[in-house]
Amino acid sequence: MPRDGSLRNNGFKYRFRFDLAFFVLTVLFALNSKSQVPFEIMINTDGRGYIEGAIQDNENNYIFICVNLDLALDIVTPLIIKVSPSGDTLIRRFYFGQDTTAGFHDIILCDDDNYLIFGAIGKQISNYQHTNHIWTLKVDNEFNILNENRIEVPENYWNLGCKVVLNNDGYVYSAGTICLYGSMSYSHLFLAKFNQEGDTLQTSYPYYNGTALDPHYIDDVLPNDENRFLAFGSGFLLFDYEVLTVDTNLEFIIQEIPDPVNSSLDDATAVWYTDSTYLLSTLDLGHEEDDIQVNIRSKDHALLDHTWIGRPDTSDYPAWRGSIDFTDPNNIFVGGSINHFPGAPVNASIFIDILNGQLDVLGQKYYGGDMNYTIYNLTAVSDGGCLIGGAIFDWQNSQPQDADIWIKKIYPEDIITDAEDTPDPLDSDVSVYPNPGRDRLFIKTARKNLKLQLFADNGTIAIDKAINNLPCQEINTSSLKKGSYLFQITDENKNTVIESGSWIKN
Repeated sequence: MPRDGSLRNNGFKYRFRFDLAFFVLTVLFALNSKSQVPFEIMINTDGRGYIEGAIQDNENNYIFICVNLDLALDIVTPLIIKVSPSGDTLIRRFYFGQDTTAGFHDIILCDDDNYLIFGAIGKQISNYQHTNHIWTLKVDNEFNILNENRIEVPENYWNLGCKVVLNNDGYVYSAGTICLYGSMSYSHLFLAKFNQEGDTLQTSYPYYNGTALDPHYIDDVLPNDENRFLAFGSGFLLFDYEVLTVDTNLEFIIQEIPDPVNSSLDDATAVWYTDSTYLLSTLDLGHEEDDIQVNIRSKDHALLDHTWIGRPDTSDYPAWRGSIDFTDPNNIFVGGSINHFPGAPVNASIFIDILNGQLDVLGQKYYGGDMNYTIYNLTAVSDGGCLIGGAIFDWQNSQPQDADIWIKKIYPEDIITDAEDTPDPLDSDVSVYPNPGRDRLFIKTARKNLKLQLFADNGTIAIDKAINNLPCQEINTSSLKKGSYLFQITDENKNTVIESGSWIKN
């Protein structure tokens, strides 16, 4: 059994920060359970923290599984976080010794209301060979361990990663990859079937010790019917993107996911939208710089509708572990990071969009920019809100690669309401880019009826222009002299300042 630290406490606060100590965890937080309350949590990990997944249980607790790279000890340890409706917060961290690497990959809520967590564990023997056991951990709502299993993978395989699904037949299925000799160049598919105690019923390594045509990747899984589940990924038949339909015996067929512009798709999240359609959010490597492509697809994977979210001058990455979700079909949350460099010494933002059923953008907000923000997953919850799971790298005041765990709860009105009317001082409705720029300036916003004013350093107005009601508008700045300008974006009557700042022309 692991050594670990766990503690809980309460006390009311809208935004708070606490430290994750080596063995003891301290928390001060509570929510007002009688109303919808946005909240924000920062956990000082003294390392590089990731949020791998989140669920809501039947008591409306929010459960987060996380991984932390301890920079001082050079080990990876997992932790679980629970925030209850009354505000009690419980955290448990697992530590198996300095020679053991362990991490969580996915979590499900079992029929008995306990949590079943899937991950990997092993004795690290090199920089490329970390974990060589499938790890299942069943815990109750106090994070007491009810059952634990470790299944060694075939010889020469390391570094497994997986996604899991509780299918309609009551069994848990996993699809993921393991790396031959620990090399991502030889990542191969593995499939597994479990009961809800976490006991392994069947495993399959279809490409065992062979060299596949391409590295295999599994991004997400979906339940399908009592006899099958779906696994989304790439590298199997050299299509741009693929879906595996897997039966209860772990036999599978591979189909292409056609791309509307024949670009390269990656890092997908899939959620059922109706009984016969699903939403697919992916990184589109061939659209402009890099953007998020959002699809509505039929059960046979035909494309029914699609749109793109992102800026033409930046790489806009979907949240790595889950980038699209909803509880209200007319409020679809989509999230991503702008220029995703989580360990880089730069200030960066994330963005959250709200789409309706026709994939029209109803609202968009940018968060961060004062430090380096990254989003790993978002999870829609039953009260209409959405949990953002991410990390913040305070690169100006922290050691390199130090990223704190960041959790934020938002509601559709936080995204749709004008930024100046929300309580968050760091949200924004408008993105002005590139900055510095030259002959073109772009304004990206979901808001309508705005005006742009650009002021020279002597206070004269260089540009005074209405912003058309488009998601992105180009402003011609070729006639302007090089130098620094101040911009101000207001409502059409210039009564309210929506956004202001400086812009440099090179």
